[in-house]
Amino acid sequence: MHLRLLLAASLFATGCVSGDDTDVLGASLSVTDRCQVDGVGTLPGGDVGSGLVRGGDTGATGTWRHDSPTHGVILATPDWILCRINGATLADFAGDAEVDGVGGYTYRVSVQDRGDGGDGALVPGTPGVETLRASRFHRPTRFVDATLPIAGDAARVTIPASLPVVVGASGNGMAVLSFTREDTGDTIDCRYHGNGRRGRGGDAYELRHCVGLHGLPPVVAGDTVDVVAMSLRVQNSDSTSPGCTIETTVSVDLEVVPLTYEAPERDVYRIAVFAPDGSDFLDVGGTLASGDFRVTTFD
Repeated sequence: MHLRLLLAASLFATGCVSGDDTDVLGASLSVTDRCQVDGVGTLPGGDVGSGLVRGGDTGATGTWRHDSPTHGVILATPDWILCRINGATLADFAGDAEVDGVGGYTYRVSVQDRGDGGDGALVPGTPGVETLRASRFHRPTRFVDATLPIAGDAARVTIPASLPVVVGASGNGMAVLSFTREDTGDTIDCRYHGNGRRGRGGDAYELRHCVGLHGLPPVVAGDTVDVVAMSLRVQNSDSTSPGCTIETTVSVDLEVVPLTYEAPERDVYRIAVFAPDGSDFLDVGGTLASGDFRVTTFD
């Protein structure tokens, strides 16, 4: 065990762990062989590492497999494992290996556990105000719809209770605010009805209800939703009241928070394999394209 600890200190000091090995200033150093590495991860080039290696007072146990698109299948057993936690969570293990059923090889694996990878997150930016202005023209009928500009990957918007009319009159017509939700991918139509009487007059469209896919969360006025698209149309309006123009236009100011997708921080993995004569056989590593490795220490 003392020999393995000395070897670990040498490996860490000479930078054998692939990837970011930046200690947090003032963090407490912990080096132990009572730990475990398990999981599966895929490198950008298609190499896949997987398995479970566990260490204790009597040495290391378990198996590790590395599938290389260019060098075949590597099956490995550990002689030792050492883990370090010092701002970063790192592990090294090594031992004997066989390549496509041929023995006599040796290997070393290094892992940096950066968390579970997750699904990423939408990070909010600086809020701003966007104005949606949509019109319906009469004789001949023509629609000028409004589209919400989305600066990032999505936008966070509060659903308005009403749409003010700035030109013409709403009558008992309808305006539709349509949007596609970022999280569920469904498209919702929020239908606003004019507050005019008997199809005449009216200075706004009031939200009646929002229609989406059955079983998904409903939307009402005042709800905040993350959208990837949003548009507004004046479907019907008052075209007959005295003094009405050939146009009905609504205008609504929306507070919009741009959202940018931030990819999850993925683990780092490296494997070095040496031929029976001691020459380099395979050395590949980097940040995972997918998957997750877990480094766990035991008391």
